[in-house]
Amino acid sequence: MAENGISKKASITMSCITGVLGLAANVEDKLPFALIIAGMFFVYLIGQGFLDWLKARRTHDKPA
Repeated sequence: MAENGISKKASITMSCITGVLGLAANVEDKLPFALIIAGMFFVYLIGQGFLDWLKARRTHDKPA
């Protein structure tokens, strides 16, 4: 992936959301697609929080 300042996780998340929005373009009831996007957001948020917690724990336990 090109070094453009955007993380891989953010880029993949944006691609997934764009894909879901593309599927929802001509659908009358957009609520299921909105729930899919909200679910993806929460999974990303929880996963990123867990990874940040692991990183902070690793750097805190490292001897000086």
